[in-house]
Amino acid sequence: MTTVYKFKAYFTKEGAGTAPSSAPTVTIVDTDNTVLVNAQAATALSNLTGAYIYEYSGADGLDLIGKFSTTDATMDAQDLGVVAEYTPVDVWSYVTRTITSGTITVANIWDALLTGITTTGSVGKLIKDYLDAAVSSRLSTAGYTAPDNASITAIKAKTDNLPSDPADQSLIDAAIDALPTAAEIDTQLSGTHGAGSWLSGSGGGGGATAQEVWEYATRELTALGFAPSLTVAVSETDAVTVSSGSMSFTSYVTFTQSVTSTLSDDLSAATKLWLSVKDDVNDPDSKSLVFIEETAGLTYCAKSAYGTAGDGSLVVSGSTGAWSVAVTLKAAASGLLHGYHGSGKVAQLKAIIGGNVVVVWSGNAVISRGVVQAIA
Repeated sequence: MTTVYKFKAYFTKEGAGTAPSSAPTVTIVDTDNTVLVNAQAATALSNLTGAYIYEYSGADGLDLIGKFSTTDATMDAQDLGVVAEYTPVDVWSYVTRTITSGTITVANIWDALLTGITTTGSVGKLIKDYLDAAVSSRLSTAGYTAPDNASITAIKAKTDNLPSDPADQSLIDAAIDALPTAAEIDTQLSGTHGAGSWLSGSGGGGGATAQEVWEYATRELTALGFAPSLTVAVSETDAVTVSSGSMSFTSYVTFTQSVTSTLSDDLSAATKLWLSVKDDVNDPDSKSLVFIEETAGLTYCAKSAYGTAGDGSLVVSGSTGAWSVAVTLKAAASGLLHGYHGSGKVAQLKAIIGGNVVVVWSGNAVISRGVVQAIA
């Protein structure tokens, strides 16, 4: 470290503080008589006439002697000898600090009574307040039982699957109470099904058959709390309402048709949107008769990879609950469908919205053969 040593002198004339006509200089030596400062200018204190100061920075622990000198012979003394003075900072920052007198000992510190330790926030008060029992009274390693982490992990795996906002118990109870009783079901499924019954319409006194029920032109679930004429498609995470219908293709003809959807999600925010038309619902996407992605365009046609993406497109318009998707297939691509004419094709629009896969539209597709096969 470095210590700042201060030297001070006071020049007088006839006993009164007076500044010499010749500015004083300072020479400093150590006890080995080595000159450290030779005839350097001293600094006068403007508010105390005749007082001068000089600061010397050097190694710690030096024993220094200084002399202030002036050539003004009218001074009471031309040479004033001084020794170095230390500032409080110099004293307390000194490397080796030893208390050589007094009554502070290690025993004095450790024998301090608890009744005298009262300063809030002090280390002594902290120890006094919280080290209040024998260490041996703490729980031993042998008495510690580790938690059943395997079971906890298994439980967590189950609870992670719970929805973030599960249904209130009262809502579940109300839904169960709203279900028809066995007697109500027997009443509705037996006898003549007149107006107001679940199976109203055709049917004799013996009740409608399962085939008659499912082939009935208008099928409405009205007694279980469902809205009439509801078409439901199930996505990866929830059920959404979509429209259904059919599409009609003609080979060698540019095809444009809009399908509508009552999807309640924001279709304009979809990160993916696909249309697939297939011979069979079990066919992979790569065997689609038509496979169009909103940004990638037409990727498969006639069950093979297709190289001109711009020959097929999907354009979304509308708003929540009333979406319209315009599907376009150019003649160059539709001509490849000539050999796949007929009805019974399945079609579906699907999207990814907010990370969830949802069905936007589903229906049937009919492919007709074009007469004029020239397209250019």
